[in-house]
Amino acid sequence: MVDIDRRHQRRVPIEGTLRLLVKGETGFLVGSGEITELSASGCAIRVYNRTIGADLSGRIDVAIEGRSLSLPITTRWIRAERHGRIVGCIFGNLTPDDHRDVQTLLRERSGFLL
Repeated sequence: MVDIDRRHQRRVPIEGTLRLLVKGETGFLVGSGEITELSASGCAIRVYNRTIGADLSGRIDVAIEGRSLSLPITTRWIRAERHGRIVGCIFGNLTPDDHRDVQTLLRERSGFLL
């Protein structure tokens, strides 16, 4: 099996807490967890709700070092862990303020001007 990395933006490690709200086939799914990686187009999160799946749309409310962000996401892939799931997400239509905040976090953690 060939593993193809489809990312186009650099990811940076990041630590923060989050609340997740996505719409599934049977209704809304709520969860909590952590954000672990961030890029200009998405993020990786760790959640403890085992029923989460791919291609669900919703929002994450993230707290990172005193900053609070509410970002639109779509889940793309899921990787099982012992106590939860790692979920790859892409951002939906970010507002100009959301985009600026994401770029600021990336710049602060990577040392690059994006």
